[in-house]
Amino acid sequence: MIRLLWDFYGPHAEPTAVHHRKHLADFLERNAVDGRPLLEREEGRVSVLLELPREQAEQVGRVLRPSRALPGTESL
Repeated sequence: MIRLLWDFYGPHAEPTAVHHRKHLADFLERNAVDGRPLLEREEGRVSVLLELPREQAEQVGRVLRPSRALPGTESL
């Protein structure tokens, strides 16, 4: 599993991330990708997080260009 994250900063980070999460969910549905984007909040940053199997993460990442990618909950 791979975690894809889109990071948003500043005073409008929360509403921007919520808006991005909606569009990401729509993209996943249109492309029959099984995943549920979540919000992750940290000091000064709000991220949209999506955890997918490696192959799907690579395909989605090529199209949607996340801010970063990390190992997911299962070992690689």
